[in-house]
Amino acid sequence: MSKAKATPQENVVGLYAWHKHYHGPKKVTAENARKELERIQEKKGAICAEYIIEAAKSKNSVLHPEFEWDNNKAANTYRRQQAQMLIRCIVVNVENVEEPVRAYALVSSETTPTDTEYVDVQTIIRDEDLFADAMARLLEEVHSAKHSVDELVNIAKAAKARKKLAHIGRISKALANAEHEIVNP
Repeated sequence: MSKAKATPQENVVGLYAWHKHYHGPKKVTAENARKELERIQEKKGAICAEYIIEAAKSKNSVLHPEFEWDNNKAANTYRRQQAQMLIRCIVVNVENVEEPVRAYALVSSETTPTDTEYVDVQTIIRDEDLFADAMARLLEEVHSAKHSVDELVNIAKAAKARKKLAHIGRISKALANAEHEIVNP
């Protein structure tokens, strides 16, 4: 990975804000969180989750209120993430398919506390409603990827990086094609 250091506020207009999908407590402004992340980068030479947690442990840290410090609650959240990782990482070898595929996929559910459940992929392929739900989730992932590409486009435009913009453009076109195939089978 390149260690090119850009000025964080280069080409930035206005203040930093929390992304609409950030579900943290938001007890700290995004601008103050950004300043603390810059301080961590200055001190440690990089920003990573471990350094952020290390800095946030102090009750005096600007980032401290953005974290769950009750170990029981935090442990349950972590175990939930472990369970999600466990089920996402079980794969199955399928005849005539080169790479193993995930054995389970996430679909909507009215019977679980999270309104989602994992179902084995064979069941999803056979059930029209489950398959439609899986395709809708895939479309959401493509939209999310398109959003990430759009952000890169804006960054490349601001930096006047034509070659990178062309490369990102090809990726954007591929995602548009994927979206079309999902919507128009």
